[in-house]
Amino acid sequence: MKIILVLLLAVLFTACGRTVEIAEDTANHTNTRAHEVSHIENAAPLGPGYFPSIHINGVNRQRIDRRIWLRDITISVVSDVEAYNFADVPARIRGRGNSTWGLEKQPYRIRFERARPMLDAGHYARDWTLIANHSDKTFMRHYSAYYFSALLGTMDFSPYARFVHLYIDGVYQGVYQLSDQVEAGQGRAELTYHEDPSQSEFLIQLNMRAAYNDAVEGVDFIRVNRLIYEFRFPRGDQLTPAHIEYAKEYLTRVDTMIRNIDNDVFHYIHLPSFVDYYIIRELYKCQDIGRFSVFMQIRGQGGQRRLEMGPVWDFDISAGNAYYQGHRYHSIDGLTHEYGYGPQGVWTAAENRWFRMLMRNTEFSEAVVTRWAEVRENQFPALIDHINFMALHYQAEFERNFDVWPILGRFVWPNPRVVVEIDTFLGQVDYLTHFLITRAQWLEDNFWN
Repeated sequence: MKIILVLLLAVLFTACGRTVEIAEDTANHTNTRAHEVSHIENAAPLGPGYFPSIHINGVNRQRIDRRIWLRDITISVVSDVEAYNFADVPARIRGRGNSTWGLEKQPYRIRFERARPMLDAGHYARDWTLIANHSDKTFMRHYSAYYFSALLGTMDFSPYARFVHLYIDGVYQGVYQLSDQVEAGQGRAELTYHEDPSQSEFLIQLNMRAAYNDAVEGVDFIRVNRLIYEFRFPRGDQLTPAHIEYAKEYLTRVDTMIRNIDNDVFHYIHLPSFVDYYIIRELYKCQDIGRFSVFMQIRGQGGQRRLEMGPVWDFDISAGNAYYQGHRYHSIDGLTHEYGYGPQGVWTAAENRWFRMLMRNTEFSEAVVTRWAEVRENQFPALIDHINFMALHYQAEFERNFDVWPILGRFVWPNPRVVVEIDTFLGQVDYLTHFLITRAQWLEDNFWN
């Protein structure tokens, strides 16, 4: 115990005090609310030093496709908590992700025939994700952002995440992150469907890829101020033309008021979730904040109806982990950023059109400054402590991944050179925590004041 404590303090001290040279040249879903939570009694948290294992069997060397479900597989869970374990449950599997699907270690989506809980998630669902984190050699960027979101507590849904060892047909695949699928359902985005769109709730994603593959505007996606949004809920037959038109009009109204710096917008958006969503995204300096994986929900009835932000999602190429960050060719509006992927510089308030204008709105910017003062004293230190605790406590478990995927000291898209050159797991974690600490200080000194 003393050794762990000393190591924890050493890493935290290093993360706070060491100077790292970061800046270099930067040349059919239906509402599943009917499933009630069945809390597992007397199930303690997973023990220190132990990762649960997920075993997928029946693939039999077949190719796992990103768009087609491979059926007739079974899934088992083995952990040190008996109540979490099960064996040979029928399921199916397919690939997931966009850029990450092209990497060696691939991410997956699994679907059970019947909704069930996984480990300590505490809610039932059919669909779960297995995130590979191949580009993120800390494994922590997704995980820590979801943890941070849960600490802040203003967003309706912060994704569940648990690290696991994955086996396919008995062959070890490395460390994966078991997470929620972003969808409407019990324990996730708990939304209510209504035939009247003015009473129905919505889960919507800003996703510029949604227009690909023969998708039809006004059916598969909508455009608002040249940006593309797709529907996650309602979907299928529940998503009528009236629902589509209602959501488009709502988003257009919000977009217009934000761009005009009209304070009436605060009667249409949920300020606390917008503020916290912005803080998380700006702190992590998420590359794709202007284009992809930006989720929002239209929730509530009557005068309480608001557009809420969340959940947060997609952080693997954040926090200094994308060599091309700052290039105008990767910006939704062709912007160039002098600091590139380094911890300095305004990012979300430049790359995301809504937050660009909201931070020019005095009421919103003052809310950010006030909220950050609280977060800086409480949740932010807890975030850094938790990252370091996880890395030290489970170091040997994480490092098993590199026996299968020897990528430390090697380039994995889109690692910057400074990330490639760090050839230890704890060194990668040090880089991440140093980035977050340095960025927090820069934002305080130069923007959040």
